[in-house]
Amino acid sequence: FLIDVKSCEALASNVIRIEKELQVPLIQETISAAFSKRSALTLLDTTPAKGYVYSRAILPYIHHIDTESADTIGRKMDLNVGLDVDPSAYSEVSDAFANAVSKMNFDCKDIGIFTQTNQGICQAAQQSGSSFTRSYGILAAFSISITLWLLQ
Repeated sequence: FLIDVKSCEALASNVIRIEKELQVPLIQETISAAFSKRSALTLLDTTPAKGYVYSRAILPYIHHIDTESADTIGRKMDLNVGLDVDPSAYSEVSDAFANAVSKMNFDCKDIGIFTQTNQGICQAAQQSGSSFTRSYGILAAFSISITLWLLQ
């Protein structure tokens, strides 16, 4: 796109594409943080806080599409729950994302398969071979910054 030509349509389509791509690590990191709630955490573990921040960054998008799924994710990733063990957090958060993402025009292969469970949030991801772990922290933090900037 060329700024001189004032190609606003090209700019708009790129912004929409980038915004959608930035949602992927937020979903991945929220799922990863939900998985960590299956066992006891220490006071020094920052995972609950990270999960809270990532979930809060993606929740407006989820809420716009599926309020019930957003409520589940919000409740399970609430920071007030703190260090409590929640064996159902991973499955409930994953299911909620699966319900919402199926309505969001996402390619599930982009989200991939969570390596700790070898499962994706939808069938298409199961066959993709792509995977994610807890390695997207910096990208997710960047995504939050960009997302908040875009929402202004």
